[in-house]
Amino acid sequence: MFYDVIVILALLYFLVNGTVIARNTIGVTGFVAFLLSPLAIAVPLGIVGSILYLFWGLSQAVFVVLLILPALLSLVSLTKPATPLFLSGASTRLRWIQIMLLILFFLALGSSLVILLGTQTFESLLGPWDGMPPLFFIMFFLASLLLVTLVWVGVPSLLTIILLTTQFLTALAVALIRFSLGFGFDPILHHAAEQLVLDQGAVTPKTFYYLAQYVLVPFFARVFDASVAAVHQPLTLIILGLSLPALLIIALKQYMRNPFMVAVCFFAIPFPHFIMTTPWGLAYGTTFLTLLSSGLATSTRTIHHWILACMFALFTLMLHPLAGIPAIFFLVILACSLLRRHLLMAITFILGELSVPLAFVAQAILSSQFQLSLRIPALNDVLQIVTLPGALDTRFSPILDMIYLVFHNGQWILLVLAAGGFILSFKMVDSRRRAFLWGCGLAAIFITLSGIITGTVLRIDSLAGFEQQDYAKRIFEISTLFLLPYAAIALDGLFARIRKSHYIVRLTTIVMLGGLITTSIYLSYPRNDAYVPSHAYTLSTTDV
Repeated sequence: MFYDVIVILALLYFLVNGTVIARNTIGVTGFVAFLLSPLAIAVPLGIVGSILYLFWGLSQAVFVVLLILPALLSLVSLTKPATPLFLSGASTRLRWIQIMLLILFFLALGSSLVILLGTQTFESLLGPWDGMPPLFFIMFFLASLLLVTLVWVGVPSLLTIILLTTQFLTALAVALIRFSLGFGFDPILHHAAEQLVLDQGAVTPKTFYYLAQYVLVPFFARVFDASVAAVHQPLTLIILGLSLPALLIIALKQYMRNPFMVAVCFFAIPFPHFIMTTPWGLAYGTTFLTLLSSGLATSTRTIHHWILACMFALFTLMLHPLAGIPAIFFLVILACSLLRRHLLMAITFILGELSVPLAFVAQAILSSQFQLSLRIPALNDVLQIVTLPGALDTRFSPILDMIYLVFHNGQWILLVLAAGGFILSFKMVDSRRRAFLWGCGLAAIFITLSGIITGTVLRIDSLAGFEQQDYAKRIFEISTLFLLPYAAIALDGLFARIRKSHYIVRLTTIVMLGGLITTSIYLSYPRNDAYVPSHAYTLSTTDV
């Protein structure tokens, strides 16, 4: 009984302080600040904890400092809170039809969760969709359709955030619910390292990557006297699942006429990096949060939001330098763009392009276990990295053929939307918003070039041949994030036209978006179908 009271008090300590920090640094209030509280706690703890861990490990003194830090930051944030953000809604009073749609939405989403809970297993399967009843996808599609309908007809901002967060959390929790023993190969390795940090205070030799996760998981496992697995497995869901929808809407409202519909479109994109807890998955998400917060800071011109963007970038660096280094150079380029320091921007662009390859060289110098060699690039090396999608493939399965047609051409769709947004950006009156978009475009270019250099000039001898392009492909994945603001501008203009079109066009748009959101959850997880023969075996009790 005493233990339960201590755990509840510790949980309240972090949630209350996190809510206060989120409210005073971002300018949100009430339930939105509560949703952002885990992120508001994890980011400063990850930054400070990583620095302390490098010098002293997770010692008793470091543990005490991290335990006190949330209260100190909460008190500091009270001295000069951020200007409140006005989150107005499309409607302040719900009509009866909206209430009925809301009830149906939660019933459909609740049914999909019940189906998930009923398929929990301790056996080794090929992936989360192995043995999944088709009824799950039917109910999830119905929930997605109702979500898009509710956002289309207009509901208050807070309710929209709740709906998107609930849907996103359900999508992220599929593997977590089905496989309580754990899911994925990399998480098992990181879980072992985190256990060593908890038991011994550090993993040696210490590296400059994975630091934030290797501090956060053992720290919270010790605070709550829980197992490493109990903290590790839901970490991505708690940090990104609760915060990303809210920050996405807050940022989009500064730029869009139809921010809620554009936000819905973001959840139609597959999210394979978020389905399990790894440093790369967290870093990919916090890179996107860096992008969102920098756009917010550019619009509001508030020092609090600039500090927030810098903290996200630092946190990303402490998680995974492959994402953190480009995020930091992006912020510098954005600052140069806003201040119109073109010479400094050009220098930063060149340094950013070389930053990741030079980081690999530095790692090879510092670590004898990391073997690196230089080579003369060939055209075939570039083609292995920059794979152009497309091609109409068919496996005589109408639903799968349609799903993979969209999936295989997703990059083309993004490029077309980004090109449309680039053209529309010239019509923006606000010069600061144009400067933000220019910063995003330059970031996408220098990160892409950095990926090409990494994949063609460097050969990482420590890796197997089939893994040689993995780092370069990850860099390309980061570069595509900086095309999303352009795509969002194009989607905003598209929805403005659709709202004025025939009702058949509007209805088709709603159904298509509902289908794409359902498609995204299917494509985000390993699958064994006519297109992808998955070998993503999961743990069983026999394996353990």
